[in-house]
Amino acid sequence: MRKKSELKYLSTILNKFNEQYKILMASSIQKNHKNSIFWKIYRLHWEKNRFIYNLRFNKKIISIQTFGKLCALRLVDTDLISFWLNPGYEILCSLSALPKLNSENVLTKKGSQCRVPIIIRLNSSDLIPDKTTGCISCASGDGMKGNPIWWNVDINFKPE
Repeated sequence: MRKKSELKYLSTILNKFNEQYKILMASSIQKNHKNSIFWKIYRLHWEKNRFIYNLRFNKKIISIQTFGKLCALRLVDTDLISFWLNPGYEILCSLSALPKLNSENVLTKKGSQCRVPIIIRLNSSDLIPDKTTGCISCASGDGMKGNPIWWNVDINFKPE
């Protein structure tokens, strides 16, 4: 694709994602289901950024210049996408799932349970969604078709 047609195409797609954000925000005001609305927002954020990531890094449809422009305009989550480029973080659901360190490298927030592989959690706890993101598992190797396992995905998990 040429740069102008790339940007026009991506603009259309990003506008559709923005419409979805608006619909979610409007429904959150009406229903007052705090967790499920935030979970939907986290998932939509992941889907939007993953769509752009796949166009750039997997399918190589958009140029590095166009991707750079999207980053410069803050239309994509560059921090999340940069994690996806690292082994072990290929399907990370959100930066919120990562442990937090303060300026003195002291742990101030544990990482989310969704970062722990399901096989390790099978005997210790139920497969429940993370309270913040709604992700059940975004550990490498646990995903379904290259995606995290979200709260609303039907899982027929059968350990071997």
